[in-house]
Amino acid sequence: MTLIELRHFMADQTKDMKFDLAASTQADYARIIRAVDGDFVAYLRSAPDSTFYKRKAALLWRLRFSLAESIISFDEASALGETNLGWRLDQTRVYADLVKSVAAETRKGARSQKGKSKKVGLKALSKKGDFRERLATAAGKAGLVGILVLSIAGVRPAEIARGVTLEVSREHWLDIDINGVKHTQSTGHKRRAQRHDARKWSLTAQLLALVKKAGGKLLFSRSPDALRDDIKTAATRAKLPLTISPYTLRHRFSADLKKAGWSPVEIAKAMGHASTRTSGRYARKQSGGSGTSSMTAVWASGEVREFGKPTLKEFAKMGCAKPNTLDSDQFEP
Repeated sequence: MTLIELRHFMADQTKDMKFDLAASTQADYARIIRAVDGDFVAYLRSAPDSTFYKRKAALLWRLRFSLAESIISFDEASALGETNLGWRLDQTRVYADLVKSVAAETRKGARSQKGKSKKVGLKALSKKGDFRERLATAAGKAGLVGILVLSIAGVRPAEIARGVTLEVSREHWLDIDINGVKHTQSTGHKRRAQRHDARKWSLTAQLLALVKKAGGKLLFSRSPDALRDDIKTAATRAKLPLTISPYTLRHRFSADLKKAGWSPVEIAKAMGHASTRTSGRYARKQSGGSGTSSMTAVWASGEVREFGKPTLKEFAKMGCAKPNTLDSDQFEP
């Protein structure tokens, strides 16, 4: 491949690449990559079906990053007047060939990470009407409130287990007070609250009616296992995919807020995130629906840090300076 061809190949391979992986994902990828013993393809082929696609994702992420880093290094050396650039170009070709080889590997019967992703397929789920409305219609009496709270407020199952306070503040207003679970001095929010207008969405009107029936205020609590069972039961009755989980509803909540035009900071507050980077990993606004977000106000006990997505060159320059960045020295071909 010529240098121009390598540039086009690199651009195609990295156009949808996530530069800011979650710390847990980086730890998983680092563990997988440390186990590679020289031959990437052989290591991938030795994977059991259950981890094949996770290994593939980790290897491709590292190799694509190395490919981009190699081209950037070539350009910087050229700009400094280095004349012996052949070895750099050869190294870039090696990375490109490795990307092609790993990407070409498939495994029949293996469980694809894409198929299990909570945020994949949200648009497809709503092609025949909003899947959350179908879940609510098919829900049993015991599971209805949980499905409504998950759909309307996008809370974590563990937060519902702690207890979520639902209160009628005006004729059409429903206030939802949430005790956060993933919070430390630098992450998440200890408490947050949302205000919803029941006139904006039928599911919110349905939940408001239930809270009014309970006297205007309701402390709702249900275990994560029970919530998952509620959703599976409703999905079976509604003939929806059984892959739907509480976090599928959380991803859709985020997508609805993005579709409705809420700012990244406000979305982070509503989701219980301490930074806009975390919220950015959730579903895109293309997966949201018009008129399916009833939130009108949001409050959180902590501040939200704003992060912009680094450019490819900025990310490459980070190298191993960040504690949770994978060690590029492990990937010399």
